[in-house]
Amino acid sequence: MSDPSQRIREILAGTPSPSSKARKAERLRAKNPNQKLSHRVLWKGLSISVENAAGSVRKKENFSTRMKNDYGYIRGTLANDKDHIDCYLGSDLDSPVVFIVHQRNARTLEYDEDKVMIGFDSSQAAIYAYLCHFPSDAWFGAVTPMDSDDFAQWCKNPDNRANALVPRASEKVKLQNRKRNLEQRHKRLHRAGLSA
Repeated sequence: MSDPSQRIREILAGTPSPSSKARKAERLRAKNPNQKLSHRVLWKGLSISVENAAGSVRKKENFSTRMKNDYGYIRGTLANDKDHIDCYLGSDLDSPVVFIVHQRNARTLEYDEDKVMIGFDSSQAAIYAYLCHFPSDAWFGAVTPMDSDDFAQWCKNPDNRANALVPRASEKVKLQNRKRNLEQRHKRLHRAGLSA
């Protein structure tokens, strides 16, 4: 098995400096001044702030969705998008594995950011829960399973927190997106009668 710290470093980033935490809080207040935390959850020694509890409505720029799972972020972490690591919480917080969804931009189909699915027993359950919160499956790129203890330890390790700027996505995800884009382009050209 490969070094879990290396796998996680390839997917996620470390923790923000206090100034970036303050900037994130300020951005969140500016986007939605009425947004309040629903509650906090302690998971494997990590504090998770739940912004949208199951049953609430989460509003995005171009759609809104009724939450089927709690959604929030892992405090003291920094993801590829320079915000905290976002996560959805399932019903089994003792699950031995987390699933990292590599989210795409629904318009460009290029890598956007990662969402960690905590408390799900299978990749199918995690993917289903993720897709229930989006109007189309265009947002879903790929999923990477990871041992939950290794993930939690990585989040707590100060050596990893110094690695705040890692590649935005693994090479595998980038290649999958590039291949998918080329296939879609080929299909459009074929339908238009422009390909050989």
